[in-house]
Amino acid sequence: MALFDAPSPGLGDEDATVPQKATTPLSDPDLVGRVLDYGDDAALSKAATVAKPFARAAAYAQKHRLLGVVPPGLREDAARALLPQKCAAARRRARAGRFARIDLGGDRPTKRFGHSAVAYSGGLWVFGGRDGARYHSDVWRFDVTTTAWRLVDVAGPAPRRAHTATLLGDAMVVVGGGDGRGALGDVWRLALNNEVKWTKVCDGFSSTNSDRPWRAWGHSAVGLEGRDDVIVIFGGASNSGQVFRATNDVELLQITDEKGVRALVHAAEGQPPPA
Repeated sequence: MALFDAPSPGLGDEDATVPQKATTPLSDPDLVGRVLDYGDDAALSKAATVAKPFARAAAYAQKHRLLGVVPPGLREDAARALLPQKCAAARRRARAGRFARIDLGGDRPTKRFGHSAVAYSGGLWVFGGRDGARYHSDVWRFDVTTTAWRLVDVAGPAPRRAHTATLLGDAMVVVGGGDGRGALGDVWRLALNNEVKWTKVCDGFSSTNSDRPWRAWGHSAVGLEGRDDVIVIFGGASNSGQVFRATNDVELLQITDEKGVRALVHAAEGQPPPA
């Protein structure tokens, strides 16, 4: 909402009287940064005669390039409140915590869904996913400092989507997922420190909730707090052709170098979410 009425021919005059609506003074510098978020320091330097309590007036003036418009009696405070460097700092504070689109350029993963990602040592490690009828098994690392993608040259699991990836210590553990034929139940570990290398942990494991081997896609998984060798898995679905079976089972997987994967017997209390 504009603070001023329509501009008149005398708006640029030094002693012009500018009609204004009653307003509460705006003294928060972060709010100043937000209302002056035009990203034009050169224009802000011309608007240095608009005082902080009238930040909305400054925004209106800048938007309409009426930078000479100043409410009478505010010129002394203006030079201190809206110097370009102060406005720039206020904008930076106001933008903290906002999402921003990054123009990455260079190589990057193809468009996909059903992939996984874990954060480790300043990077985002992405694996797998699906793009239409094509399933992926590539590994990419996004460096959050340089904002650059890198394709990791490492062979490992078969292409898949809707799997889980869980960070355990210095490794990313991938469980299950699905491909064009159905649900998978294998477990893989990708070492992220030193030499990046895939290791197959097992081809599958027995469910503690049924007599069938565990296979699923679309499940969820988290590392057990305080342990770097246990993953908690919930839900998921499997299919035979077009017949799908969802589950609300909970599995606790202990992953070790010596024994591979061991499903831990547990007792879950309460009522689980519906399958």
